[in-house]
Amino acid sequence: MVRCLYPNAYQPGSVSEELRRDLDNCGYPLAVNNQGGLIAPAAIEVYPHPALLCLLELDYRLPYKVSKSRRYWPGTPRGERVDSLLVRFRQIYAGLAGEIEGICDFLPEHPESLNFLKRYEDALDALVCAWVGARYLDGHAVAYGDHNAAIWVPECRANPLPEG
Repeated sequence: MVRCLYPNAYQPGSVSEELRRDLDNCGYPLAVNNQGGLIAPAAIEVYPHPALLCLLELDYRLPYKVSKSRRYWPGTPRGERVDSLLVRFRQIYAGLAGEIEGICDFLPEHPESLNFLKRYEDALDALVCAWVGARYLDGHAVAYGDHNAAIWVPECRANPLPEG
């Protein structure tokens, strides 16, 4: 199992390098730009939030991270923060359902707690990453980075992103 790590001076470090090396050895080189055309198979790096901005046609960050709910809605009771997060999760799900045929509605009706919601946040992030991968494969994703690394973001249908 590979866990997601928030980048800092110490990580992902060796974990990231090992994963990238193993993927490359298995025939999945890291795709870092669109200049030479589509590389497939390939490994791409995706950060879900820029993709969500495109998917949902938003101009600003969507407050949907469980761990940041207190920062998003300071002084708001926990139950109201749970409800607010679930509204955002449903918004994300609706956007994905319009792009990915056949995904079932897996979101809970009455979440038990903030901690209970984390698994749904992670599942939505995974679906967003899969969607970006599909957009990459159909030639509708743009790389933002350099010759060493890039984050891939789907072209926005309403307002295509500039080349990265």
